This record gives sequence, structure tokens and C-alpha cells, in this order.
Amino acid sequence: MIKYNLFSIHKLFAIHKLFAIAVRAVLIESGFIGFHPVSGLQTDRLRFPDEFHSPFSLFYSLPALLRANLTNYVVLRFLSVGRFIQIYGSLAKGSWIHRLSLDEHRFSPTMDLVRANSCKNEGHGSLNFSLENHVMELWRIVKDGLALPLLTDLCSETHLPVPACFVRLPTELKLKILDSMPGNEIARMECVCSEMRYLASGDDMWKRKVEQEFGVQLFEAYGTIWKRMFSSRWEERKKRREMRKKWSQAEPCYFPTDGRFSYYESYFSDF
Repeated sequence: MIKYNLFSIHKLFAIHKLFAIAVRAVLIESGFIGFHPVSGLQTDRLRFPDEFHSPFSLFYSLPALLRANLTNYVVLRFLSVGRFIQIYGSLAKGSWIHRLSLDEHRFSPTMDLVRANSCKNEGHGSLNFSLENHVMELWRIVKDGLALPLLTDLCSETHLPVPACFVRLPTELKLKILDSMPGNEIARMECVCSEMRYLASGDDMWKRKVEQEFGVQLFEAYGTIWKRMFSSRWEERKKRREMRKKWSQAEPCYFPTDGRFSYYESYFSDF
């Protein structure tokens, strides 16, 4: 029984570590850095307590705050409540408390698969579509529920410039804005930052763009990658337009027909 309890505690701590690593990845992507409150220095390693206990805390700051020797920082507390991991985020020196509740049964299998996939491919493999969707769902929850609110609080309290308005919008609203844009503009937005690259990778969005911009209802074959299909059709249309422009600038071409010379009209005028 004691051995089983020790195994359960070890497994629970391992799950907490995976969630802490996932949350850290989102915070780092949002501009935070690891922080050691005693030394006041940046820490690049994720330090866990030697023995499991709930709750445990992790700390984050911003590079600009360390350069200016400002001491306010973010505190994240991880608390296990049944099958849920509660994450409480706040500033060390006063702010609203932002709470996030993550279901272990829902997300821990995904993170185990991500870890296994990373080890198998030594960090260079890609995720399958279903797994990527689950990772994106967790990323959006942490981004909207913790990272952006804490970033806004910390910047406001320390008089740093707050993030741009578009960055602070909820993820669903960002997706609606992207969905209203032409496909080639969405592709440009992917180059802005990693968040835009993730948001603009949705297959359903690219399927709608193929149907909207090329005016066809396409049969959805198994394994269709709609972004790739959009890119292929867009390149084909671009080439046709370039050929049309080239023909329109060329000298008129005449050829004999029934003893007369007639002007040859290019079929490219249809595009």
C-alpha cells in the first residue's frame, strides 16, 4: 500500500511537472522569463521542489524589469484538487488573481504523447493534426487565461508599455479577424509571430478560403491539407494572370484564315 501511494505521488508530481512545463512555454512565448525571487536574477532552468507538495510556486518576470532593477514579478501557484490542477497567477505586489483550471484527464495524455513524439524525433518531428489541435487548445487556454492578463497587469503596475491592442484580444476574436481576411493576407500574418502562425494554421479556415476565393465546392478527400491546396491554386491563378499580362503587352499576332489575316485573341483573357 505504501509502495502504491509513493508511486501515485510520483506520478502526480510528474503530471504537475508536465503542466508546469506547458504553462512555462506559453509564458516564455509571451515575453516572460524565469525569475528567482531571492537572488533577483533570471533563471533559465525550471526548478521544482525535491519532494512533491501541493501547492508549489514558480516565478516569472520581464527582461525590462530586470534591467531597470524593478522588483515586482509574477507568482504562479499550482494546486492539485482531485482530477484538476488549479493555477493561480498574480503579481507579488498586488493585482487581481487570475485562476485557471486544467483537467488532468483531458490534457495529460496529450502532453505525454507530445513528450514521446519529441523524444522519438529528437525535437525535429511534426505532430499529427489531431494532436496539434489538442496542443493548440491548451495553448489558447493558458494564453488567454493567464499569460495575457498577467502581462497586462505587470506592465500597468510597473509603467511599462502594455501589449498591443490586437495581442490583448481573446483568441476567438483574433480567429474571426483572420477569417475575414483574404487568404494571401492570412499567410502574411503567419510571419508576424508564433501566435499568428498557430492561429492561421486551422484547416477549417483554409477550406473556407479555398471555397470563397476560387468559387468551388470541393470534395473533401481523406487527408486533404487545405492550406496546401489554397497555395497551389493561388500560384496557378497568379501564373495565369502573369501570362495574361504578358500577352496583353505583346505585339498583335495575325495569321491567315480563309485567305484573310485575322487577329488572334488569347484565351488568357478569360482569367
